[in-house]
Amino acid sequence: MRKLSLLPLVCYGTLVAYACYAWVQIGHWPYYAHPDPKELPHRALLSITSAVFLLGVSSMIFVPVGYLVYRVVAAARKKAISPHRGPAVLYLTGAALWVLDFAAEFTALPWSSNISWLLD
Repeated sequence: MRKLSLLPLVCYGTLVAYACYAWVQIGHWPYYAHPDPKELPHRALLSITSAVFLLGVSSMIFVPVGYLVYRVVAAARKKAISPHRGPAVLYLTGAALWVLDFAAEFTALPWSSNISWLLD
């Protein structure tokens, strides 16, 4: 459970690491179309980051659904399950970062969205 709960946080960290790479290349934090991610050297990093992005977005949905299924199956088998407070906090931290970045895409928050820059 702990490894799966880290998935959104690690995937968002990869997104930020790629933005830091762009920052080193161009001298400022990337924002929508500045630079186009396809214009950066080492195009393989863009492919890897795009795959990690899809994994991170899908983990926002599938981790809670999988956990719910796990709890239902355990309840049906009448197995006692300890609460997973630590993994829940890790998941919610990663999920909050994704939600804040998505919110920056569609609202007037004081920072630019890494997701909008990557999807450009």
